[in-house]
Amino acid sequence: ENIKVATWLAARGTLNLSVFTSVYGLAGGLLPFFVLVPSYFHGDISLGTMFQIEGIIGGVRQSLDFFVGAYGEIAVWRAATERLLALEAWVKHQEEHFSSSSSSSSLLSGP
Repeated sequence: ENIKVATWLAARGTLNLSVFTSVYGLAGGLLPFFVLVPSYFHGDISLGTMFQIEGIIGGVRQSLDFFVGAYGEIAVWRAATERLLALEAWVKHQEEHFSSSSSSSSLLSGP
């Protein structure tokens, strides 16, 4: 049952990440125009200014794209790190358990 829950949570997380990156990619290209077009049609900014602002927003978006694209890899790295730390803690616990049991058994067995 725990395996089913873990698999379901992993699949759900992957789906959420895929949906977010897809929406982010689609909205990132269109959203600046939707925000700037009313100002253009109202006459507040010129066409050149609108495209300059869109270029600036595009540069910022490219910088943020790294984090959006690398999030999956960072999550995998973090999960692997947590598993390795849990394994290390378990090994230390086992070493302490066996070292204390072997020292008490050597006292009982004599010289």
